[in-house]
Amino acid sequence: MNMTRFAHDALCSEDSDITCAIFTHGTDSLEEIAFLMDALVNCGKPVVGTGAMRPWTDLSYDGDAKFFQAVALATNEDSKHRGAMVAFNDRILSGFWVTKLTPNVPDAFGSTATGELGAFLNNMPYFYNN
Repeated sequence: MNMTRFAHDALCSEDSDITCAIFTHGTDSLEEIAFLMDALVNCGKPVVGTGAMRPWTDLSYDGDAKFFQAVALATNEDSKHRGAMVAFNDRILSGFWVTKLTPNVPDAFGSTATGELGAFLNNMPYFYNN
């Protein structure tokens, strides 16, 4: 609740000059925080979450690439008025519908009812769903 309150105050106040927010979170509860952000931060500015499935000590650490895509998504003009989103494994997922599908592979997150919002091509976000 503190994260959502801070994000709402920083993004949605009348004198805010902040254009977007990015949060990193452990993948055990990333989808719950994304859901709360989607429900409680409603001012049209992008809020993007991401996380890493592999620790930084692994040879194939995935955190930096996912963070880079989260920044690209949050700063993209087309990301406005889409609610909270999750950037994970070259996919753009709705914060409302994201869920963890499996606990032990890098491609752990997916969307339930509505499908993905879009994908990253050459690390640039493209939307094909609302």
